[in-house]
Amino acid sequence: MPPATPGRHFGRHARSGVAVLAALVAAGCGTQEPFPLVQVRGTVAYEDGTVIPAEPLVLTFYPQRPMLDPETHPRPGMALADPATGEIWDVSSHRASDGLVAGVHRVTLTTLERAPLAGDLVPAEYADPGTTPLEIDTAKLPFRLLVRRPPGAQRP
Repeated sequence: MPPATPGRHFGRHARSGVAVLAALVAAGCGTQEPFPLVQVRGTVAYEDGTVIPAEPLVLTFYPQRPMLDPETHPRPGMALADPATGEIWDVSSHRASDGLVAGVHRVTLTTLERAPLAGDLVPAEYADPGTTPLEIDTAKLPFRLLVRRPPGAQRP
């Protein structure tokens, strides 16, 4: 068996991750989206440009648009980052690959279970939509998210 390499098992994680993401975003969905959706692409990496060695790395995009009424709010989007490149291209809000609600989003980085990543990979503040410093605007694509490397993080 060849040695493990970053991204080697991404296909397996991507298939299971896409199924989990589809189930999460489909729960309680209607057939009409009252907010415009935008296809997005981008990357996530440490500030020095190296890839974050987390597999899988889940990004959740929290729209900063106001609700239309108490029952109509913009839905968050979710995506997996490619562990070999940090690329994000398949973002889902209601259905697989439907994109993000147009506008500004706060972005969190978590595991598939929406738990914070290990503290030696990404600081805990990146797992909470109230404290994450990451933000994108769908009017400025492709996006590039740069994450502060925590003290003690392994270098490639």
